[in-house]
Amino acid sequence: RDLPESWFPIHAAGEDWLNTGALLRWVACASEMESYFSIDRRVRELIAATFSSAITKHFADLPNVKLLDPFASVDESLPSIVQTPTVFSFELTDSSGTPLGRDALKTLHHQLNIGAAGTRFHLGQPVKIGDQRHVLRIALGGPLVIDFATDQSRGTKLRDRLEALEQMIGQLGTEIQAL
Repeated sequence: RDLPESWFPIHAAGEDWLNTGALLRWVACASEMESYFSIDRRVRELIAATFSSAITKHFADLPNVKLLDPFASVDESLPSIVQTPTVFSFELTDSSGTPLGRDALKTLHHQLNIGAAGTRFHLGQPVKIGDQRHVLRIALGGPLVIDFATDQSRGTKLRDRLEALEQMIGQLGTEIQAL
C-alpha cells in the first residue's frame, strides 16, 4: 500500500487507477510552491542575489574549481522566478590541473553531501557536458529560499540570515578545497 494503515479509509475510497502516493506528492509540491510565492518577490531576489554572489566569491578563486557561466533562460515565454541565476555548474581538477572525471566526481559528490548535512541547497550529482567533461552543480532551490526568508533560528533579521547563507557557501568551498 502507498499509505499507512491508519489512512486506510482514504485508500479504500480510491479507485484502482488512483495513485494516492503521487497525489499526495503533488499536494506537498503545491504547498511548497504556495509557501515560496507567499514570500515577497524582493526578498526572494535578495536571497538569490546573495546566493549568486556567495558562489562567485567563494568558488571563483579556488585553484581546483572552474566555475562555469550560468545558463541563460532559453524560453522567453516563461517568466523567470527570480532574475539572478540560481544554478551554478563547476568543474573540479586534481592537483596537476587535470579535470576530474565522472567517477571521481561521484565520490566527491557523495563526500560533500555527507559534509553538507543540514543544508538545503542542492548539490547535484555529476553531469556530462560536451564529449569528455563532467561537472557538479549547486542550486538554490525553493526550500532554501523559504528557510532563509522565514526561519528565525538562523537570525531574527534577514540580514543575519543572508550572512548565514554566505557562510554556508563559504563552508562548502572550504570542504571542496579540503577534499
